[in-house]
Amino acid sequence: MDGTRRWALIVVAVIGVGLAAAPLAFGMFTKGPQGATMIAAFKPYMTAARIDGYQAELREINAGVHQTDTRVATVLGAGAGGQAAFDQAYPDFASFDQQWPSIDSTMTTLMNEVQGNLGNYQAVAALPSFKLFPWFFVIPGVLIAGVAIVALVRSRRRSRRWPRWTLVVLGVGLIAAPAAFQMFERAPHGGQMMTAFKNIETTQNVQKIQGYFGNMAVGQGAIRLDIVPALEHTGLTSTQIAARFPALATLDTNWVHILNDMTPMIGVMSDSIANYQAVASLPPFPLFPWFFVIPGVLVSGLALVALRPRAKRAAPAGADHGSGYEPISVPPSLAVPAGGVVMRRCLPFLSLAAFLVGGALAGTVPPAGATGSGAQHALVGTFKLAPGACFGAAVNGTYFRMIFPHGNVTTGKFFENPDSTCPNKTYTLAVPGAQGGLVTGQYQPNPVPVFNAQGGANANLIVQPQSFTAIDFSIATNKVDPQTGLHVPAPTISVNHGKLSGQIEAWSASWNKQYFNQGSPKPNGTHPGLTHALSGTYNATTHQFVITWTSQVVGGPFNGFTGDWHLSGTFVPAK
Repeated sequence: MDGTRRWALIVVAVIGVGLAAAPLAFGMFTKGPQGATMIAAFKPYMTAARIDGYQAELREINAGVHQTDTRVATVLGAGAGGQAAFDQAYPDFASFDQQWPSIDSTMTTLMNEVQGNLGNYQAVAALPSFKLFPWFFVIPGVLIAGVAIVALVRSRRRSRRWPRWTLVVLGVGLIAAPAAFQMFERAPHGGQMMTAFKNIETTQNVQKIQGYFGNMAVGQGAIRLDIVPALEHTGLTSTQIAARFPALATLDTNWVHILNDMTPMIGVMSDSIANYQAVASLPPFPLFPWFFVIPGVLVSGLALVALRPRAKRAAPAGADHGSGYEPISVPPSLAVPAGGVVMRRCLPFLSLAAFLVGGALAGTVPPAGATGSGAQHALVGTFKLAPGACFGAAVNGTYFRMIFPHGNVTTGKFFENPDSTCPNKTYTLAVPGAQGGLVTGQYQPNPVPVFNAQGGANANLIVQPQSFTAIDFSIATNKVDPQTGLHVPAPTISVNHGKLSGQIEAWSASWNKQYFNQGSPKPNGTHPGLTHALSGTYNATTHQFVITWTSQVVGGPFNGFTGDWHLSGTFVPAK
């Protein structure tokens, strides 16, 4: 083989290795599946009907707020100081009314941007799955490198040409692939979508929208629980209110549907941040077609160069003129001693043996810190819950609060539940369920169905469902955590000199057809953010207990929020 053709095949082999290695260099084996997850997660929401629905809901909220702030305020504030008296009588709505223009502007801009990128999303979704993208580089790369190496080492005249023709075909296939998948048209759309979502798929933006959700819940709660009852108190019937204030009545009627729509969208936005950032760190979408075309042109061209007939030359003395073989000499410096070959071949087996022996020895040594249970005593039975109760600013019994991201247990900021019966709406009280409270050593799972038609939770063994922004939430413990899909142990609690400890990984809140693990530790054994271990006190004489823990929500519409749980009551041992 002459030098030009050998050089051409060597370059082809290098190109093949480069193609096969590209996904590793770009981290595509990790980022590709993340991209596929992001595209699949957005699919239910990236339709013209769904986006039109969100925009219509924003208009409903806007119309309801405006009508309440004008015509309703005139009725309820008449003879008592007008608008100022209305704002003073309904401070929650007045606060929301001031915040709404900014919320409306941001949310409307967001929906407009999403709608403007609907075509871009559909173009990207029409490409082959992102999970397959790494293999579109690896498989051709391995084939090209392998065939090029075969062409280099084979020297029989009749067998030298098929590997090179194969390389030509592989190169043409690379050139044609972007056209077959319409990548020259779809990839730029993907680039436009990634640019448009740059300011949408950020933690800061999602947390701002989460805050808007809290503000809207408070504002609608004021309409539903304060303003509409006040209108009824003036003598108006529900029918008359709907006739005189249709925008107000529409918002009040459709609020649960709006929550059903917006909550999962916020969850998808939150869950897709990491996936978006992973895809955004890949090379720009418009370059992807050229990652196939340019190597394809080079491979085909170089393979054709290697196919050129070589000039005949005289055979060296003593060579076998009919064989076509070229003798290969090995420099003495590269020769491998026989003993070295033996060691090289045995080395993998020696390493395996060392690993197995080391593992066996490690199994005989107790892990560091392994100790006995000491004076701890497991409390197996039912922690009968005392109902939550408010006495002015004081709150006792069983309740929980929800802390906004970047808040803390002491000062909050706390989420206000307009349906709370406490003067301080950040407390949501609990009522014991059918089994009286938390049972340790076993599960108290979700019923079937888990949710009612409005998205309210049906679980009622530990606590009774309680309204949270107009939709019921409740608690269950399941063998498989419904949010993460991980197996979790049943709750266990122990006492040591009056101090409680334990794990409650299975504690799961359900609300609006969503699940939120609120256990400690989390199902993977971690304590993210403000998640703190279960602790408390127990009186062995009276069996009175207090249990507290905090658990940060990971994923979903309330990602980054933290549940602050307080359980109290009387422990009843199992018989």
